[in-house]
Amino acid sequence: PPASLIGSHGQTVYHRPRQNPGELGYSCQLGRGALIAHLTGIKVMLDYAQGRIRMAGSVYRPASAGAVTNGLETDVWNAVTNAQTTCNGYAAAQMPLRFAIDGRGYTGVAANLTDLNTLTSNRGSIVIGSMTNDLTGSVGLYLGTMAGNPVQRKASRVRSGALPIPVNSGYVGSSLVDTYSQLATMHDKGYIILRKFKPSKSGYYWSSDRTCTSSTDDYSSFARGRIIDKAHVIAYGTFVEEIDEELDVDANNKMLPGVIAHIEKTIKTAINNTMSSQISSVDASIDPNQDVLANNKTSTALKTKPKGYNSNIEVKLGF
Repeated sequence: PPASLIGSHGQTVYHRPRQNPGELGYSCQLGRGALIAHLTGIKVMLDYAQGRIRMAGSVYRPASAGAVTNGLETDVWNAVTNAQTTCNGYAAAQMPLRFAIDGRGYTGVAANLTDLNTLTSNRGSIVIGSMTNDLTGSVGLYLGTMAGNPVQRKASRVRSGALPIPVNSGYVGSSLVDTYSQLATMHDKGYIILRKFKPSKSGYYWSSDRTCTSSTDDYSSFARGRIIDKAHVIAYGTFVEEIDEELDVDANNKMLPGVIAHIEKTIKTAINNTMSSQISSVDASIDPNQDVLANNKTSTALKTKPKGYNSNIEVKLGF
């Protein structure tokens, strides 16, 4: 009989587990589940990592160039939409995920590019900056930079040092960054490109860590999203341990105030103990009016303030 499901675990080409407490490990995997599903028409299972992968990249190398829409190959825009939908689904399943898309086929005219500030795909970025002049973006280098950083640190941090790119080898599309005149426009539109700081600094640096959304979005920064994702995972792991115990409820199946206070405090303590250098404050609140037995679900609000940010980012978690 024809296959009805494909299990795609990909291929590990580089893997470095966490080396020290507080750091994140990283892994580079080959395999594009969305493309496999598109080409075969069969559903693809992508959950082998069980939430351990927090960032993913999409790179496509067709035999020939595709149609161009708004300054990039049309497939780029489709990939952004599909990746956002996929990542939203994983976040809802307590496995938050963020993405970077290869900004393939850049025509060299920044005015033609869609302004990413007008989109709502706040879980990912489009990378046009590249080490090669083949109209592709160096997604692996971008994600590698992020994976090597603490979650609160932007890829564009100059103090981290220049990127491992040889002299005269930094490109946007087929144009050398050193002489290209439209970088400011691309940066303002939210694309991830390479930049230089002549003459004070040598080498190439990432321009930002913007995502495909408005600058006023809480997740307009890739790093800011990673902070919230980390708090999300800690909160969920802590909550599961607590909720698995026998819960005291009242006659209306509502959690008792003492139980709620205990769980809220336990979640906040777990996050503060792990993320004190990355956040200024955190608060967890459980709705006391929910029927936890009938709904088989407990709604929790997590408010986190990353360091350097002047307001809380609130995430609604349903466990």
